[in-house]
Amino acid sequence: NMQIPKTRMLIDIYIPAGKIVKLNTTLVLSGNIRLNNSGTLVITDGGSLVNATDNNNNIGNVIIEKSVSADRWYLTAAPFTNYTMNVIEIPTSGTNADVAAISYNYSQGAWSSNYMTTADNMSAGESFFMWPFYTGQVNFVPNGCSLNNEDFSLQRSVTQYTEGGYWMALANPYPGRMNIALFIATSELSIQGVRVYGFDASGGYFNTKTEGEIGVTDGFFVNVGSTGQKTVKYKKEQMKNYPSSKSKSVSQPREFIDFAVEYDFKSIGVQFAQNEEAEQYYDIFDANKLFATTGVIEPYFVTD
Repeated sequence: NMQIPKTRMLIDIYIPAGKIVKLNTTLVLSGNIRLNNSGTLVITDGGSLVNATDNNNNIGNVIIEKSVSADRWYLTAAPFTNYTMNVIEIPTSGTNADVAAISYNYSQGAWSSNYMTTADNMSAGESFFMWPFYTGQVNFVPNGCSLNNEDFSLQRSVTQYTEGGYWMALANPYPGRMNIALFIATSELSIQGVRVYGFDASGGYFNTKTEGEIGVTDGFFVNVGSTGQKTVKYKKEQMKNYPSSKSKSVSQPREFIDFAVEYDFKSIGVQFAQNEEAEQYYDIFDANKLFATTGVIEPYFVTD
Protein backbone atom coordinates (compact mmCIF):
# COMPACT_ATOMS: atom_id res chain seq x y z
CA ASN A 1 0.00 0.00 0.00
CA MET A 2 1.30 3.42 -0.96
CA GLN A 3 0.02 6.74 0.30
CA ILE A 4 0.87 10.16 -1.09
CA PRO A 5 0.73 12.44 1.95
CA LYS A 6 -0.90 15.84 1.75
CA THR A 7 2.21 17.48 3.20
CA ARG A 8 5.79 16.66 2.24
CA MET A 9 8.38 16.16 4.94
CA LEU A 10 12.04 17.16 4.87
CA ILE A 11 14.36 14.18 4.55
CA ASP A 12 17.79 14.58 6.18
CA ILE A 13 20.79 12.48 5.18
CA TYR A 14 22.69 12.72 8.44
CA ILE A 15 26.31 11.80 9.16
CA PRO A 16 26.92 11.80 12.94
CA ALA A 17 29.91 13.55 14.49
CA GLY A 18 33.10 11.51 14.32
CA LYS A 19 31.80 9.30 11.51
CA ILE A 20 33.31 9.13 8.01
CA VAL A 21 31.16 8.27 5.01
CA LYS A 22 32.85 7.58 1.67
CA LEU A 23 30.91 8.45 -1.45
CA ASN A 24 31.95 6.36 -4.47
CA THR A 25 28.74 6.80 -6.44
CA THR A 26 26.38 9.68 -7.23
CA LEU A 27 24.40 11.37 -4.47
CA VAL A 28 21.74 13.81 -5.71
CA LEU A 29 20.33 16.32 -3.22
CA SER A 30 17.11 17.82 -4.50
CA GLY A 31 13.78 19.13 -3.34
CA ASN A 32 13.23 18.20 0.30
CA ILE A 33 16.35 16.07 0.63
CA ARG A 34 19.42 17.60 2.25
CA LEU A 35 22.78 16.50 3.61
CA ASN A 36 23.09 17.65 7.21
CA ASN A 37 26.23 16.20 8.69
CA SER A 38 28.62 16.94 11.50
CA GLY A 39 30.86 14.04 10.47
CA THR A 40 33.06 13.84 7.36
CA LEU A 41 31.93 13.18 3.81
CA VAL A 42 34.70 11.79 1.56
CA ILE A 43 34.07 12.02 -2.19
CA THR A 44 36.39 9.40 -3.65
CA ASP A 45 37.51 8.98 -7.26
CA GLY A 46 34.30 8.09 -9.08
CA GLY A 47 32.07 9.74 -6.49
CA SER A 48 29.81 12.66 -7.36
CA LEU A 49 27.77 15.03 -5.18
CA VAL A 50 25.03 16.83 -7.14
CA ASN A 51 23.48 19.48 -4.91
CA ALA A 52 20.34 20.86 -6.56
CA THR A 53 19.21 22.66 -3.43
CA ASP A 54 20.35 26.02 -2.10
CA ASN A 55 23.40 26.73 0.03
CA ASN A 56 21.53 26.19 3.29
CA ASN A 57 22.71 22.60 3.37
CA ASN A 58 25.03 22.08 6.31
CA ILE A 59 27.43 19.82 4.47
CA GLY A 60 30.14 20.37 7.07
CA ASN A 61 33.44 18.54 6.70
CA VAL A 62 34.29 17.26 3.24
CA ILE A 63 37.34 15.67 1.61
CA ILE A 64 37.79 15.22 -2.15
CA GLU A 65 40.13 12.32 -2.91
CA LYS A 66 42.13 12.05 -6.13
CA SER A 67 44.32 9.03 -6.82
CA VAL A 68 47.68 9.90 -8.41
CA SER A 69 50.81 8.20 -9.69
CA ALA A 70 54.31 9.53 -9.16
CA ASP A 71 56.19 11.71 -11.65
CA ARG A 72 53.48 12.72 -14.10
CA TRP A 73 51.37 15.80 -14.74
CA TYR A 74 47.69 16.01 -13.82
CA LEU A 75 45.44 18.76 -15.14
CA THR A 76 43.28 19.36 -12.11
CA ALA A 77 41.43 21.82 -9.85
CA ALA A 78 39.54 21.93 -6.57
CA PRO A 79 35.70 22.04 -6.68
CA PHE A 80 35.50 24.94 -4.24
CA THR A 81 34.67 28.61 -4.31
CA ASN A 82 37.69 30.80 -5.06
CA TYR A 83 40.51 29.38 -2.97
CA THR A 84 44.19 29.40 -2.14
CA MET A 85 46.39 26.41 -2.84
CA ASN A 86 46.40 25.42 0.84
CA VAL A 87 43.35 23.28 0.02
CA ILE A 88 45.82 20.63 -1.20
CA GLU A 89 46.63 18.10 1.51
CA ILE A 90 49.01 15.17 1.13
CA PRO A 91 48.02 12.18 3.30
CA THR A 92 51.23 10.32 2.46
CA SER A 93 54.36 10.35 4.61
CA GLY A 94 57.93 9.92 3.43
CA THR A 95 60.71 11.84 1.72
CA ASN A 96 58.81 12.05 -1.60
CA ALA A 97 55.48 13.13 -0.10
CA ASP A 98 55.14 16.35 -2.04
CA VAL A 99 53.52 17.88 -5.13
CA ALA A 100 54.45 20.70 -7.47
CA ALA A 101 51.88 22.90 -9.22
CA ILE A 102 51.98 25.55 -11.95
CA SER A 103 49.28 27.90 -13.19
CA TYR A 104 48.23 28.88 -16.72
CA ASN A 105 48.78 32.34 -18.22
CA TYR A 106 45.79 32.99 -20.47
CA SER A 107 47.18 36.10 -22.17
CA GLN A 108 50.44 34.37 -23.11
CA GLY A 109 48.87 31.00 -23.85
CA ALA A 110 51.52 29.22 -21.80
CA TRP A 111 52.20 27.74 -18.41
CA SER A 112 53.97 29.77 -15.76
CA SER A 113 57.70 29.19 -15.25
CA ASN A 114 57.27 29.54 -11.48
CA TYR A 115 55.89 26.91 -9.16
CA MET A 116 52.82 27.83 -7.12
CA THR A 117 52.82 28.11 -3.33
CA THR A 118 50.09 27.36 -0.80
CA ALA A 119 49.32 31.10 -0.61
CA ASP A 120 48.59 31.47 -4.36
CA ASN A 121 44.99 32.15 -5.33
CA MET A 122 42.92 30.14 -7.81
CA SER A 123 39.53 30.99 -9.24
CA ALA A 124 36.79 28.40 -9.40
CA GLY A 125 36.57 27.00 -12.92
CA GLU A 126 40.22 27.34 -13.95
CA SER A 127 42.72 24.49 -13.79
CA PHE A 128 46.37 24.04 -12.91
CA PHE A 129 48.97 21.36 -13.57
CA MET A 130 49.99 19.22 -10.59
CA TRP A 131 53.01 16.92 -10.43
CA PRO A 132 53.03 14.46 -7.48
CA PHE A 133 56.36 12.96 -6.44
CA TYR A 134 54.66 9.89 -4.97
CA THR A 135 51.95 7.35 -5.75
CA GLY A 136 48.85 7.47 -3.58
CA GLN A 137 46.22 10.14 -3.25
CA VAL A 138 45.90 13.88 -3.01
CA ASN A 139 43.14 15.32 -0.83
CA PHE A 140 41.36 18.58 -1.53
CA VAL A 141 40.00 20.02 1.72
CA PRO A 142 38.10 23.36 1.76
CA ASN A 143 40.44 25.23 4.10
CA GLY A 144 38.91 28.69 4.35
CA CYS A 145 36.40 28.11 1.55
CA SER A 146 33.42 25.87 0.76
CA LEU A 147 32.10 23.45 -1.84
CA ASN A 148 30.99 25.31 -4.94
CA ASN A 149 27.22 25.21 -5.42
CA GLU A 150 26.54 28.30 -7.53
CA ASP A 151 26.07 29.34 -11.13
CA PHE A 152 28.87 31.80 -11.95
CA SER A 153 31.01 33.28 -14.73
CA LEU A 154 34.77 33.09 -15.30
CA GLN A 155 36.31 35.90 -17.37
CA ARG A 156 39.77 35.74 -18.92
CA SER A 157 41.54 37.67 -21.69
CA VAL A 158 42.96 35.48 -24.46
CA THR A 159 45.54 37.06 -26.77
CA GLN A 160 48.17 34.52 -27.77
CA TYR A 161 47.87 31.93 -30.57
CA THR A 162 49.63 28.79 -29.32
CA GLU A 163 49.83 25.22 -30.60
CA GLY A 164 47.05 25.45 -33.14
CA GLY A 165 44.62 27.78 -31.42
CA TYR A 166 43.65 30.19 -28.69
CA TRP A 167 43.44 28.11 -25.55
CA MET A 168 41.77 28.37 -22.16
CA ALA A 169 42.64 26.00 -19.32
CA LEU A 170 39.34 25.33 -17.55
CA ALA A 171 38.11 22.88 -14.91
CA ASN A 172 35.06 21.24 -13.45
CA PRO A 173 34.20 23.64 -10.58
CA TYR A 174 31.66 21.33 -8.91
CA PRO A 175 31.90 18.24 -6.66
CA GLY A 176 29.74 16.39 -9.23
CA ARG A 177 30.70 15.01 -12.64
CA MET A 178 30.00 17.37 -15.57
CA ASN A 179 28.31 16.46 -18.85
CA ILE A 180 30.56 17.69 -21.68
CA ALA A 181 27.71 18.12 -24.19
CA LEU A 182 25.71 20.18 -21.68
CA PHE A 183 28.74 22.32 -20.92
CA ILE A 184 29.23 23.06 -24.62
CA ALA A 185 25.55 23.86 -25.05
CA THR A 186 25.14 26.12 -22.01
CA SER A 187 28.57 27.66 -21.30
CA GLU A 188 27.78 30.48 -23.79
CA LEU A 189 31.40 30.22 -24.94
CA SER A 190 32.15 30.04 -28.64
CA ILE A 191 34.27 26.89 -28.79
CA GLN A 192 35.95 26.40 -32.17
CA GLY A 193 34.86 23.14 -33.72
CA VAL A 194 32.68 22.46 -30.65
CA ARG A 195 35.55 20.59 -29.02
CA VAL A 196 36.66 20.03 -25.48
CA TYR A 197 40.18 18.77 -24.90
CA GLY A 198 40.34 16.80 -21.67
CA PHE A 199 43.32 15.27 -19.93
CA ASP A 200 43.24 11.48 -20.08
CA ALA A 201 44.79 10.50 -16.75
CA SER A 202 45.11 6.83 -17.74
CA GLY A 203 47.19 7.55 -20.83
CA GLY A 204 48.63 10.94 -20.04
CA TYR A 205 47.53 12.62 -23.29
CA PHE A 206 44.80 14.91 -24.55
CA ASN A 207 41.67 13.64 -26.28
CA THR A 208 39.14 15.53 -28.36
CA LYS A 209 35.66 15.09 -26.91
CA THR A 210 32.22 16.52 -27.53
CA GLU A 211 30.39 14.06 -25.27
CA GLY A 212 31.12 12.13 -22.12
CA GLU A 213 32.01 13.40 -18.67
CA ILE A 214 34.50 15.61 -16.87
CA GLY A 215 35.27 14.07 -13.49
CA VAL A 216 35.43 15.77 -10.12
CA THR A 217 38.75 17.72 -9.80
CA ASP A 218 39.44 17.26 -13.54
CA GLY A 219 40.61 20.06 -15.83
CA PHE A 220 40.21 20.46 -19.59
CA PHE A 221 41.15 22.78 -22.46
CA VAL A 222 38.92 24.61 -24.92
CA ASN A 223 39.99 26.29 -28.15
CA VAL A 224 38.00 29.52 -28.42
CA GLY A 225 39.22 30.35 -31.93
CA SER A 226 39.84 34.09 -31.46
CA THR A 227 41.38 36.70 -29.20
CA GLY A 228 39.60 38.93 -26.73
CA GLN A 229 37.83 38.85 -23.39
CA LYS A 230 36.13 35.49 -22.94
CA THR A 231 33.34 34.71 -20.48
CA VAL A 232 32.64 31.12 -19.48
CA LYS A 233 29.24 30.39 -17.93
CA TYR A 234 29.34 27.61 -15.37
CA LYS A 235 25.90 26.32 -14.41
CA LYS A 236 24.93 23.61 -11.95
CA GLU A 237 22.68 22.09 -14.61
CA GLN A 238 25.87 21.11 -16.50
CA MET A 239 26.41 18.35 -13.95
CA LYS A 240 25.41 14.84 -14.88
CA ASN A 241 22.21 13.77 -13.06
CA TYR A 242 21.31 17.34 -12.12
CA PRO A 243 17.50 17.33 -11.82
CA SER A 244 16.92 20.37 -14.02
CA SER A 245 19.35 19.31 -16.75
CA LYS A 246 18.13 19.90 -20.26
CA SER A 247 17.98 16.97 -22.61
CA LYS A 248 20.06 17.48 -25.76
CA SER A 249 16.93 17.19 -27.90
CA VAL A 250 14.63 19.30 -25.72
CA SER A 251 14.64 23.08 -25.51
CA GLN A 252 12.80 23.14 -22.16
CA PRO A 253 14.04 21.81 -18.81
CA ARG A 254 12.66 18.50 -17.66
CA GLU A 255 9.58 18.67 -15.49
CA PHE A 256 9.94 16.63 -12.34
CA ILE A 257 7.13 15.00 -10.41
CA ASP A 258 8.09 14.39 -6.81
CA PHE A 259 6.12 12.82 -3.99
CA ALA A 260 6.70 10.65 -0.94
CA VAL A 261 6.00 6.95 -0.52
CA GLU A 262 5.07 5.88 3.00
CA TYR A 263 5.25 2.39 4.46
CA ASP A 264 5.75 1.06 7.98
CA PHE A 265 5.78 4.64 9.29
CA LYS A 266 8.71 5.50 7.00
CA SER A 267 8.73 8.04 4.19
CA ILE A 268 10.91 7.88 1.05
CA GLY A 269 11.13 10.70 -1.47
CA VAL A 270 10.50 9.67 -5.08
CA GLN A 271 11.12 11.77 -8.18
CA PHE A 272 10.36 11.17 -11.86
CA ALA A 273 11.24 13.24 -14.91
CA GLN A 274 9.82 13.65 -18.38
CA ASN A 275 12.29 12.46 -20.99
CA GLU A 276 11.74 13.19 -24.68
CA GLU A 277 14.61 10.90 -25.68
CA ALA A 278 12.65 7.71 -25.00
CA GLU A 279 13.16 4.99 -27.62
CA GLN A 280 11.47 1.72 -28.42
CA TYR A 281 13.78 -0.43 -26.35
CA TYR A 282 13.35 -2.28 -23.08
CA ASP A 283 15.87 -0.40 -21.01
CA ILE A 284 15.53 -0.92 -17.27
CA PHE A 285 17.92 1.97 -16.60
CA ASP A 286 15.71 4.53 -18.36
CA ALA A 287 12.65 4.36 -16.15
CA ASN A 288 11.78 8.00 -16.72
CA LYS A 289 10.46 6.99 -20.16
CA LEU A 290 7.25 6.50 -18.22
CA PHE A 291 6.62 10.24 -18.49
CA ALA A 292 7.68 10.83 -22.09
CA THR A 293 5.14 12.56 -24.30
CA THR A 294 6.14 10.45 -27.31
CA GLY A 295 3.70 7.70 -26.36
CA VAL A 296 6.43 5.30 -25.29
CA ILE A 297 5.48 3.46 -22.12
CA GLU A 298 7.32 0.52 -20.59
CA PRO A 299 5.75 -2.03 -18.23
CA TYR A 300 7.56 -1.40 -14.98
CA PHE A 301 7.71 1.10 -12.16
CA VAL A 302 11.21 1.85 -10.85
CA THR A 303 12.51 3.92 -7.95
CA ASP A 304 16.13 4.54 -7.06
